[in-house]
Amino acid sequence: IKHMPKIKKFNLKLSVYQIQQILKKSKISINDETLSKLCIVVENFRRVVTPAVFFQNYSAKHNPGLTYPSDSVCASVVVSALMGAEDFIKEYKNSDDYVFAKSVLYHAAAETKAFAWKIISEECEKERCKLTEVTEIKEPATLDKIKDILSKIEVFPTEKGLKPVYSFVESAFWLPLKKRR
Repeated sequence: IKHMPKIKKFNLKLSVYQIQQILKKSKISINDETLSKLCIVVENFRRVVTPAVFFQNYSAKHNPGLTYPSDSVCASVVVSALMGAEDFIKEYKNSDDYVFAKSVLYHAAAETKAFAWKIISEECEKERCKLTEVTEIKEPATLDKIKDILSKIEVFPTEKGLKPVYSFVESAFWLPLKKRR
């Protein structure tokens, strides 16, 4: 099982269509004017925010503080962050476009996490394993044990959560596929 890298400033695929779907769930109607505003917010996001991920696999004997299922071969930990997101959202705080900015950040966070998990799941399949459900790591004690991982992309645990604010830590376990008889 290979060591996984840190990746900063990768080209984040933001879909205006998917952001529109997020807005529709919030009962925001989309017309030509709002679509134009949304596109401007997306472009501003691209100028201001830098996505970053770091991911690493751990065997049970090199446990970073996780509770492993008995049949797992290893765990993957993903740290992702949207660097500059606080400045981006502040820019829209008292604006009519605030809901657009929040939707763009929501979509960008999901896409950043998905980017890392796609690479991990492909590696997992090559090793003839499957991933358990991805779970967010929020417990201060566990976050404290993995400070070295978090610091790889400048994410730090605080009493109020992770800094920068738009940072996420997730894990999943690798389970061997059952052999057919």
